[in-house]
Amino acid sequence: MRIVSGIHRRRQLVSPDHDGIRPTSDRVRESVFNSLGSLGLVDDIRVLDLFAGTGALGLEALSRGADHVTFVERDRDALESLRENIEILEEGDRSTVIAGNAETFVATTTDWFEVGLVDPPYAYAGWVDLLERVPADVLVIESDREIDVPTAWESLRVKHYAGTVVGIVRRAAPAA
Repeated sequence: MRIVSGIHRRRQLVSPDHDGIRPTSDRVRESVFNSLGSLGLVDDIRVLDLFAGTGALGLEALSRGADHVTFVERDRDALESLRENIEILEEGDRSTVIAGNAETFVATTTDWFEVGLVDPPYAYAGWVDLLERVPADVLVIESDREIDVPTAWESLRVKHYAGTVVGIVRRAAPAA
């Protein structure tokens, strides 16, 4: 696994050696960030990486010009890899790591983000509650299926990659 583009292009990342971690593939990350770039949503933004795992998505955002990424992860092995990857890329100044539950974080934070990266385990069932609370303008949603988003969100793009489905949604404008 490596960073696809930006200032850290081709730099290798570490990943724990167990089945519970499913890093987003290079191909999917490249497509996601090309889509975000076409929407003007990469440079100088604050990013929230929920269920961060190894941090590959958030670190790709930093490599491509994001100002800061807040990573939220609860798995100890993933946290160890995440912290090592931040150190390898020397991105500690532009990163915050929250060792905890994503649902708890979104329910309690007062921070706001331009982009949220949401990549829970594929069996995740808490989508509705999470999407109602996540503090971001635009979300990248990764799953093994299309996710029905609440009316507070509007779908911009949905792409299928073998067994992965990625949706990009933004907050819907309030009714006039």
